Amino acid sequence: MVDLNSFFKDSCVIKRSKGTVNSLGNEEFDDVYTSVCTLQVKDSGGAIFRDANWRFGSAVIMPYTTTDFKINDLVEVETFSGRSVSSTIENFNSYNWMGIQGTVIWLKQGKDEQ
Repeated sequence: MVDLNSFFKDSCVIKRSKGTVNSLGNEEFDDVYTSVCTLQVKDSGGAIFRDANWRFGSAVIMPYTTTDFKINDLVEVETFSGRSVSSTIENFNSYNWMGIQGTVIWLKQGKDEQ
């Protein structure tokens, strides 16, 4: 068995809006996925950086296919180096090929904080 922590060094939380707000006016969310992942930030060609916001081309890869994601779910990634990335799902695809399985999530409108 492969140690997932050797490749998937980041941690992800994917949340879906409940459609409600709390007493302070903040949007409420349900957790859809909480586990390991790997963040791949596209840093050339097609990426736009402005005030630590980026658009287009970045992705999250995770080792599971038993997830129920939807477009525009909130993605929060904490990298092994301490970066915090918040984004939304643009699209996703699960795969299972010759015993290799996982899900790729393409991100949009991300915010990167160090």
